[in-house]
Amino acid sequence: MQSDIASDEAQQPSYDDASRQVLDSIRRLVQRLRQSANVSEKRFGLSAAQVFVLHKLRDAESLSVGELAARTLTSQSSVSEVVQKLVQAGHVARTRSTRDARSVELSLTDAGRSLIGKTPVAPQDFILGGLKRMPPRERRQLARLLSRLVKETGMVNSAAPMFFEDSPEESPDAQALPTPSDVDLADPLTASIEAPSIEEPTNNHSAPDDNLPDAME
Repeated sequence: MQSDIASDEAQQPSYDDASRQVLDSIRRLVQRLRQSANVSEKRFGLSAAQVFVLHKLRDAESLSVGELAARTLTSQSSVSEVVQKLVQAGHVARTRSTRDARSVELSLTDAGRSLIGKTPVAPQDFILGGLKRMPPRERRQLARLLSRLVKETGMVNSAAPMFFEDSPEESPDAQALPTPSDVDLADPLTASIEAPSIEEPTNNHSAPDDNLPDAME
């Protein structure tokens, strides 16, 4: 009996304190995002992504889809899906650009401007505020390590839509999740998926440090 117990314990994955700290940090971030999303949905009928987009449009008279994508640090396809819902709800208007007749500009309607004055700070801005308070070197290091984690979990090819918004490219069930055979669960600190060396992350949508939101309380 004791030998069986010892054998079972030997087969159990071994986790270190750092792994626990990573999971706890992710849990706290997800919990804060989900709580804010639930409040926005129940009180105003808006998703967290929609609140984030409305706040960015409030900061400018009008923006193109590309400019809005840059301010929300996401892709044009992802932000377009959110904008479409806001247009249908009457919170955002599309108008022909005065700068370029071939393009369209986005701006808040009166209803959208009135609504955004009642909504809480977008949870994404809390994250961006925290990132701004970090030294640039630590931000780059965090970006590299998170990219490595995504690669090691086999989710490198997953779409990155805005928080709690379905990807426009695929349904939630379209992509199969990694199976135990894909990842070495016996040793969670060493995944069996081979990950290439991590280079300095490049984000064409990133804004300069000065454009990040001020620290949030």
